[in-house]
Amino acid sequence: MANRRGIFTTIPAWNLKDEGYFKDKVREFFDREAQKYMPYEFHIRELEEGDISLADWNLPIGQEINWSGTPWVNHPLTIHEAVVIYGVSSPSGILSVRKLIFKKGFGSMIIGRNDLSELKTLEPALKAIKECRDQEWLMETFGRSVFKARMVGYFQEPYIWRPQDHIGIGVVYVSGMGMEPKELKLMGYIAEAVGKSIA
Repeated sequence: MANRRGIFTTIPAWNLKDEGYFKDKVREFFDREAQKYMPYEFHIRELEEGDISLADWNLPIGQEINWSGTPWVNHPLTIHEAVVIYGVSSPSGILSVRKLIFKKGFGSMIIGRNDLSELKTLEPALKAIKECRDQEWLMETFGRSVFKARMVGYFQEPYIWRPQDHIGIGVVYVSGMGMEPKELKLMGYIAEAVGKSIA
């Protein structure tokens, strides 16, 4: 069992031996948990932005500086669905966010604060790879894997919201960012009752 500080750790993708294995283990864990509180047949699929009331993965523009972060996700789950979020990905290669604040319930009780600062350390490397004039030299020197470098992080402990829970997520931006926030993809799964969309 992780210590109290460890459960809020964000593990950079480059520190994992096998990302696919990590995702499979989260899915298995989520399946077992969902069976406990979903008494009907369900299926599990990857989480999409629309599942949590977002039009896209763009971050909120307002930058409130407070303990619970600038509100980003505010979504009530129905009786027919449950959600797990296990990580984040920054498709643009620029990380605007320093911390993610996870909340549960309509009172927005904070259940976790994950620091993403370590992911930001990859930002200069991604920029250098992109701007390198001799891409052939890069490949010969570092191999093809250098072009697969991504700003992706996995949470030491995934966050689970049960049916009828309320998902709240706030963001704390990098101070002095001085630019419009980029998008940040939440990685997770949704369990939904079979036939939910036509019920």
